[in-house]
Amino acid sequence: MFRRVALPLLPVEVGGFTRTADYGVVPIPKTGIGSTQGSLTENGLMILHHSCAQTPSGAFRTSIAFVFVGTLPKNLPFRPDCLRKTTLTLPDGRCETATIYHRHNFVDGETCPPDIETVVRTATEILTEPPPTKPHVLKRSNERQPLPEISTSALAEMMQTKRVVFYTGSGLSAPVIPTLKQWQNTLGFQTKLPGDVTLKAVLGKMHSLGEDGYFEAVDRMQQFIFTAEPTAGHRAIKALADRARRHVLTENLDSLHEKSGVSALRVFPNGVYDKVSRKPVSYDIGKVDVVICVGLSADYSRFLQDARRTNPNIKFVSINPSTEFGGPMDFHLKGDAQTLLPTLVDALAREHD
Repeated sequence: MFRRVALPLLPVEVGGFTRTADYGVVPIPKTGIGSTQGSLTENGLMILHHSCAQTPSGAFRTSIAFVFVGTLPKNLPFRPDCLRKTTLTLPDGRCETATIYHRHNFVDGETCPPDIETVVRTATEILTEPPPTKPHVLKRSNERQPLPEISTSALAEMMQTKRVVFYTGSGLSAPVIPTLKQWQNTLGFQTKLPGDVTLKAVLGKMHSLGEDGYFEAVDRMQQFIFTAEPTAGHRAIKALADRARRHVLTENLDSLHEKSGVSALRVFPNGVYDKVSRKPVSYDIGKVDVVICVGLSADYSRFLQDARRTNPNIKFVSINPSTEFGGPMDFHLKGDAQTLLPTLVDALAREHD
């Protein structure tokens, strides 16, 4: 029923007392998208998985799964017929009992991608990782000092003379797709918080919305990823990238860059990956002079921090309505990217005339 694409599990990111593993996105409509995240709690481990797929007939199908390893929390808002137990065999030979909750709206004859074994495999990998010694703290290097402003014309001139790449975040897609903050508010899953706080928040959301309401909210939000069309900002980046064969890197799981005609590279905390093949890419940031950041509020993947460590002379430009940025930044073009990026296309065209 589905065009199936293998999505290999990426290495687990250690962030505070939370482990996250994101198996990523296939940037082709009518396949599948989703993520798997895990948190260590006092009583064990909790994994939350959600995915969405579109059938050839155009129908949307959503899957949600929770894996609990250890003591099962009390008063879970789950239907008993959606619960089952399984045994996880760890690489060192140890076995752990896990309780799995799986809810989906696939009908008979349809396969639910990815199958529940993806979630169990993630749980196994996280269980074999030693606990971090101390949480990772994101440095906010510019929150008390104003960023130097740059004009659209000055940025256009910079693009004429420097080797430039674009690096995009959820703010670019915000007009048509829910942001990460909206996802977190809906799911209750905050990957930067301790596991017990996260577990309480997730179960609190499910209690307040009801099991059906929670599932419907996730189902509704995931459908935006398939139905949304590229924004004016995406189309402008396509024009800018085409003009000088500039690369586009992104933290986004959506496929709006691909829909606009751009083959963007996906940035994870552990490296840069091709979004279609899911294979790691050796990206030489040392050959880049300027990174133009669009729709980013923080350097969550630490790409910019790593880039500056590799290339101390590199410059970062932020296109964003807000001047606050959780990470290194050198210049700021303040305003809405949906307006500024098309203006930048025009300014660059005038530079050529």
